Amino acid sequence: MERHGLAPRGSSRREGSAATDLEPTRVLGLAGRFVVFIFTAVALSAGVNNIRAGSVSFTADLAAFAGFVSWTLVLRYGSIPRLAGRVVGVFIAFLAWAVGISMIDGATRQGVQILMVLAAFLGALALTATARQAIGRSLDVAVGRCFRVTTCVVVGSLILGAANVANVGGGDRPASIVALICLGWFLAEYRLGNSRGLWWSSAIVVAIAISLSRTALFAGLVLVVFTLLLMTRKHRARNVILVVLVLTAGYWAVTSWAPLRDRFTQGDTSLSVGGLRINANGRTMIWGVLWSEAQHEILIGRGSGAASARAASLNPAFTHPHNDYLRVVYDFGAVGIGLLTWFAIRTARSLKLIRKRSPNSVPALAALYASIAVLIMMITDNPLDYAFVMIPLGALIGLGLGFGRAAASRDFAPDFAD
Repeated sequence: MERHGLAPRGSSRREGSAATDLEPTRVLGLAGRFVVFIFTAVALSAGVNNIRAGSVSFTADLAAFAGFVSWTLVLRYGSIPRLAGRVVGVFIAFLAWAVGISMIDGATRQGVQILMVLAAFLGALALTATARQAIGRSLDVAVGRCFRVTTCVVVGSLILGAANVANVGGGDRPASIVALICLGWFLAEYRLGNSRGLWWSSAIVVAIAISLSRTALFAGLVLVVFTLLLMTRKHRARNVILVVLVLTAGYWAVTSWAPLRDRFTQGDTSLSVGGLRINANGRTMIWGVLWSEAQHEILIGRGSGAASARAASLNPAFTHPHNDYLRVVYDFGAVGIGLLTWFAIRTARSLKLIRKRSPNSVPALAALYASIAVLIMMITDNPLDYAFVMIPLGALIGLGLGFGRAAASRDFAPDFAD
């Protein structure tokens, strides 16, 4: 059984090595601690995302710091696992395209921030995969504890924010997306045998519902139902009952609980989904204009931040297009959305391969869940611009992909932090 500290595996056998051999080992131990810092910092940054330092936002500060440290450690000391390296290569192609188009067409200040967040996402993925390969399962346990701390802070922030207590939180939607990443972790734990994961998951879904974030609630319910239906036959009957209860509670909340019902039915009901008129909060007008104009530069786009600038010119209340797929098409064209789609597919296939090799891997399953949730949120929100969403998502994907050949070939029983 491996130790639950953050020292790299095999470090005790290297005591007689030269200093030049010890340095990478020590730095990879530091990398593991930095990964833990990434997850812990999210708990606070999700609530203070509107703080500004000079001319840039806290999001840009966090992205710059995490990106710089991650890439410094990876480039100097790291050896990225093969599966993670393939995924990283695809995202490098996307990021290189985005930077190149932005250098040609120009980038707004917010556009530069988006590029910084994307670079930090990639750095967190590469660093965590490298650290996981070197440190082993002890990093999984440490991250599990970080998710518990993050969940307590984010859920508390959502509940207090909904109650308007001392203006807690920097926005319910960003905190709800962070909560979805935490939900992915606990649903993975529950599916792999930790019954307490269901209680953590229930608290997260209730907090998201209280925050009145509609897309986040939908994504959360999709993950919960999906998990319950895919559980082993041993608990199939119980989980079918839970699915009925979850769907019934969701239907009641949307149709009978006034605060959430009004979020769907009052205001700008220009959006139609399955014949139902839903409040779009002015999004449909913005989307229509952006899509119409995107077709004029459909191949290469207009540069990072162009979609946000155009949305703000149409309606000052919109500092984002509130649809990251449309943002990518408008800013980086068909080539950009094609590369991002390729990255998503390659990531999903790589995580499924890890799951096949090691079915009890909590990080690989959690990364799949969290990625699905963020992909859903991209339909009506802006997670690509949130460092406190993209950095932990990248780190979680890296944790899932950071299995060396030896580790991936053995079916370990999962370690839970409870």
